[in-house]
Amino acid sequence: MGVVYKAEDLLFNQQLLAVKEMNTYGLPPEAIEAFEQEVFLLAQLSHPNLPRAYDYFYEAGSRYLVMDFIEGESLEQYLLKVPDGRLPLKEALHLGIKLCDVLHYLHSHEPSIIFRDLKPANIMRTSGGEIFLIDFGLAGFFDPGKDRDSMAYGSLGYAAPEQFGQLTTPQSDIYSLGALLHQLLSGCEPATGTPDLFAFPPLMNVPTALKRLVERMVQMDAANRPGSVLAVRQELQRIALVQELQQLAHLLAGRSLPPAPPPASGPAEAAKQRRPSLSQLLTRPWTAKRVQRSDFSGVAG
Repeated sequence: MGVVYKAEDLLFNQQLLAVKEMNTYGLPPEAIEAFEQEVFLLAQLSHPNLPRAYDYFYEAGSRYLVMDFIEGESLEQYLLKVPDGRLPLKEALHLGIKLCDVLHYLHSHEPSIIFRDLKPANIMRTSGGEIFLIDFGLAGFFDPGKDRDSMAYGSLGYAAPEQFGQLTTPQSDIYSLGALLHQLLSGCEPATGTPDLFAFPPLMNVPTALKRLVERMVQMDAANRPGSVLAVRQELQRIALVQELQQLAHLLAGRSLPPAPPPASGPAEAAKQRRPSLSQLLTRPWTAKRVQRSDFSGVAG
């Protein structure tokens, strides 16, 4: 439906920007509405892990959205370079926590914004490991008064079951995040090699708490998933902390204590050992005595 250009702002400080173009010729009204919805949403948002929108205009039958240019690559491209398409546990947890931050920001918006298309292709990664959520074409406001959405949203494998004919909720994004975490930890892309689009093989070689969390996140029934993305974030942080403490304990266990000094021999050496060290002097309890003015009588200077 369109392309994204890397552009330079020649009017103000030569800033690099991204210009998203959509040619509206022959497109259904729903596609044009989705593009305008993306413009409308981004104009309201301000978060370190979201691109900012600067301008929107029409020209020669096309619509253009001007926004931040993010130097990097998609998470989809990045996963093609890592062994077996799997991220190290620490990196996967870090990425999951960052995504929880931005999803919590969206869900806390008034009214709540549901992203509805969380997948590696819609996550940009910089060379420094920072991530940005992009492409709000399917995002929309949560309306608890509706019974179902007007149309199906999402990508196969990552979209929750309710995104195909029912009502999407913030728990739908939790499902997508669970599917993404499963991929990062297993190297298996969702909905591939199985007739069941909502089947996930058991995770191997990951902490039990993380395995159970991901299993809860991808439950078919939204009511059985974690209550909020903030709860998911807290659990991921707890798991990450436990992993760090275990690594530290393992590191300390591998170190041997230095040998004890030999016993002192002779009066001089014994006297040196009895002499308090500087640290002992600094930590020794001292008693204060009130000093009278008369105590200084006869002292010169």
